Parts: sequence; structure tokens; C-alpha cells
Amino acid sequence: MVPEGATKGEVIYLSRNGKQFRNFSVFDEVFIKLAEIVTQHKNYPSNIKSVIFDGEVISKDKKFDNLMTQLQRHGEIDSEIFEFNIFDIPTPKDSLK
Repeated sequence: MVPEGATKGEVIYLSRNGKQFRNFSVFDEVFIKLAEIVTQHKNYPSNIKSVIFDGEVISKDKKFDNLMTQLQRHGEIDSEIFEFNIFDIPTPKDSLK
């Protein structure tokens, strides 16, 4: 799911239920670079204007309480404590026609 009005170079973090998280921008630069690489790949559909990375933010120390505390923060999460694991880069089915 890509929110309407998303612009080039914008990274939007969504839960599986569509809730937007606004405190993960510490990962933005990496995702923007990855999106550029993905969209330049010869097998990526040229009609797709966005990239979806399916994954999760995890606490490096594997403590779920640390993750939940950070999710409630209004500021940035601590990038020294967390990492984003990518599982998949799905393409919308309608782009494969």
C-alpha cells in the first residue's frame, strides 16, 4: 500500500494495518538509495513510480520492550539500538500486466 500523494524521495513507514509511523526517518537515506537501485534494475516494471520494502524494525538487543518504548516516542528512534530488516520488495500485481 502506497499512500496517495506520496512524492519522489519521500519515505513513508506503515504498519501492516496502515498506521503511519513518523519517527523512523533515521532510515530514510538508505531506503532512498535502495529504491534508486531497485528501480534501475532491468526487471523492475517501468510503469511503477514507487518501491515498497516489506520488513520490520527490530531492537538489536532483541528486547521487545525497547521497541515498544521507542515506537511511542514523538522524536526519532535511536538508530544505535534499532535496525530495519527487509523481507521482500513486492510489486503491485497490476504492474505485471
